[in-house]
Amino acid sequence: MLSNGLSGLMGLGFTPLSALHTTPFWETLYLNGQLSEP
Repeated sequence: MLSNGLSGLMGLGFTPLSALHTTPFWETLYLNGQLSEP
């Protein structure tokens, strides 16, 4: 298991690792067509 600080950082990039299971900002941009590729 990752330490709290590292797991929080990883949760910003990967939904399954997010404590709140939120979608990362970059993925939201991609899904809304505001980013050409992830």
